[in-house]
Amino acid sequence: MVEHDNSLKILIFSVLTFIFMIFFLYMWIKNTQIAYNTQKHVEAGKAISGPKQQINFALNDGYHVTILTLPIVGILIVTVLPLICNILVAFTNFDAFNDEVHLFKWVGFDSFASVFGKTYGTEIWGVLGWTLIWAFFATFTNFFFGMFLAMIINKKSIKLKAFWRTCFVIVIAVPDFVSLLMMSQFFAWKSDPAQTGAFNLIIQQWFGINQNVDWFGSATYKPTMARIMVIVINMWRGMPFTMLSTYGILMNIPEELYESSRIDGAGPVRRFISITFPYIMFVMGPQLITTFTGNINNFNVIFFLTGGGPFMGKSANSPGSTDLLVTWLYRLTVNNSSAEYNHGAVIGIFTFIISSFFALIVFNSSKSVKQEDSFQ
Repeated sequence: MVEHDNSLKILIFSVLTFIFMIFFLYMWIKNTQIAYNTQKHVEAGKAISGPKQQINFALNDGYHVTILTLPIVGILIVTVLPLICNILVAFTNFDAFNDEVHLFKWVGFDSFASVFGKTYGTEIWGVLGWTLIWAFFATFTNFFFGMFLAMIINKKSIKLKAFWRTCFVIVIAVPDFVSLLMMSQFFAWKSDPAQTGAFNLIIQQWFGINQNVDWFGSATYKPTMARIMVIVINMWRGMPFTMLSTYGILMNIPEELYESSRIDGAGPVRRFISITFPYIMFVMGPQLITTFTGNINNFNVIFFLTGGGPFMGKSANSPGSTDLLVTWLYRLTVNNSSAEYNHGAVIGIFTFIISSFFALIVFNSSKSVKQEDSFQ
């Protein structure tokens, strides 16, 4: 019995080999340039720097290069290497069967054609649409409600400001694993009254409603209800983060601006539109973009609340009604006995392209970046 070659290990070591070859080529070119410059210095009668001078340069003028070397190496190993391997796996037939025999082969663009065509072509665009809708509402509901919450607490007439802030900060202190799973059980719908969620019991006893409400649509297949619930619960979870950020910004807006606006006859609405909101948006614009990108890949909320469901009438590998691209990728590759690593890699590339667009292009096009000097 001879063990098969492990294609995944061959792929990883091959990528590492190419990285080392590129690094060696770069060092060889730099070494040639240094040798050439040293020769020119000798011919011109100039002094050549020795080891002490080079160490002194590395710790002073070239200190930024010295201190950034280790993080760059870490990025290459932890980020670039997995990214390259993920891209290459998308061009193979790597799945659960091939994982058992440790062998897979190159199939070109067949995996892309399968994801965007015959296998998941009718489903991936629906998942993408819901992912963008989720990211939009998850970002801006948290932003606006958190901003107004901070403005209310910041009002001079409000007493016990520290107490109110602490009440909302407690939500941040509790891990998602605990709070989201608890909310999932709190709104659970069960046919057995003993297993019914606490919220259904409350509305039955307080309002006399004898029928349980299937908040996450797991039993009655109500995808709209499930999607609304995950957005609302995410708002409860995410508002305190925005509240803290906005509260700090409100504390730093010059009071002279408000005094001048009052003298000019501006009311509360005009002061908010002309002073408060532009100031907050300029400072928090980059954070909004990064939050939107983070919500595209927000795994915890969907996974712990609904697990991607409801799944009524769908196959094991098909996306659920609340599945984002990232949670669907997880079920395709990790939480499934018939894992499709090649299809998961394609979805990973697709998600990376979308996230990169918002994280790089939109961020660099924002006023916070282009008009930083004029704002200051």
